[in-house]
Amino acid sequence: MAKKILWLDNDPVLIDDHVNALREQGYEVTVKTTAMNAETHIRDHHYDLLILDVMIPTKNEEEEKVYEPEKTNYGYKTGLLFYRRMKDELAKAGTQVLVMRIKLDKEILDEFVAEGIKPEHITTKFALRNVDVFCDKIKAILSK
Repeated sequence: MAKKILWLDNDPVLIDDHVNALREQGYEVTVKTTAMNAETHIRDHHYDLLILDVMIPTKNEEEEKVYEPEKTNYGYKTGLLFYRRMKDELAKAGTQVLVMRIKLDKEILDEFVAEGIKPEHITTKFALRNVDVFCDKIKAILSK
């Protein structure tokens, strides 16, 4: 049975090559562009891996009631708040998490580590820009 991956990223065009490479390797990949849609999907489906973008802007007032701009640092840490909200459900399901962002500063790294994410599961999109390197990382995470 194919491993299932949920990828939360607000800019799906930029990840197309990586998504296609995962699908070619037999993974079932679902992409969601909002935290609210991803929450619903996690509650309704089982995933082996969540790939989580950190910077996800909210799209409307309804989302901002849950992902308040002040708490997400105006989108800068929406992924962190998302993880905090979904942490227990992800753990119950045995879902691995890979956190990716454009720039990885010490503050955001420390906050995710404090939430229980392994440091080796937090990286930059630049570090995994090569599709083969990215797929190797996914394979390593899912083989544990």
